[in-house]
Amino acid sequence: MNQYAIIVDSSSALTKDLRERFSIDDKVIGFVISPEGNSQHSDLDWENTKPEDYFQSMVSDKKIYSTSAANPAEIEVVYRRYLDQGKDILALTLSSGLSAMYNHSLTVKDKLEKEYPDRKIFVIDTLRFSTAAGLLGIKASENRANGMSVEDNAKWLLENRNRVHEAGPMDDLHFLARKGRIGKAAAFFGTMAGVKPMGDFSNNGLTEVIAKAKGYKKAMDMALGYLKATITNPEEQIVFIAHSLREKQAEAYKQAVIDAVHPKEVIVSWVDMSSGANMGPGLCAAFYFGKPISEDMSEEKKLMAELAK
Repeated sequence: MNQYAIIVDSSSALTKDLRERFSIDDKVIGFVISPEGNSQHSDLDWENTKPEDYFQSMVSDKKIYSTSAANPAEIEVVYRRYLDQGKDILALTLSSGLSAMYNHSLTVKDKLEKEYPDRKIFVIDTLRFSTAAGLLGIKASENRANGMSVEDNAKWLLENRNRVHEAGPMDDLHFLARKGRIGKAAAFFGTMAGVKPMGDFSNNGLTEVIAKAKGYKKAMDMALGYLKATITNPEEQIVFIAHSLREKQAEAYKQAVIDAVHPKEVIVSWVDMSSGANMGPGLCAAFYFGKPISEDMSEEKKLMAELAK
């Protein structure tokens, strides 16, 4: 069987311990730009910055960070590392709806396939971010361990990426307003009313709001109900619960998920630095494989409307 390397990027939330545990070969690192304009590589492993300090700075200091994709030259260095070993490559990138990482990776693929005609490079647009993209990377590694070829693995990822769901609220409306995602008036009155927007992934690689719950308890009850209705074969899969400055809530949600659907494992994880720059504080959501998401999200919205009653 031909060997191949599995490569993720810095928006996968797969820290060093997770990459080692699940045999992820390497990562491509993008950039985070501070409010002062200083650019640094995204700290995927939280080696130089504590995640709680990073997200707290967005709350107390009202800092707004931005991101940029790794440039093609940096992607090329990582790819060559494995091509020079005679390995093919299966690379998974952050959603093309959020970043240029996928397009930059395709540029590198086109260049290197000419230089290494005997090697194959597959670049997968996950249409996901953070632990949702990480789940696809973990599954790709499991497929490889089970003997799946790089071609079949790439096909599997494309056929199943639309099954990765998000279930949980985003509750810092003021941050969303500062990022320009909602109006300031909507953030103010939404916060006053206790509104918690909840989303899932659309087919363009973005999160679309499918419900708004009033109050945190109602939001979490709806999130758990949504997960129970959409997850498939939970006993066979790992569920991630990702959070940004909501650690206690994430631990409580973990136990609720365990009690409700008995998954093989639940891993609580911080949202990665790259995704967190755009998402901000206030997320507590489960990420898992489930039923395919409908093209117009009408089924998901209908389900949430029923759960809201």
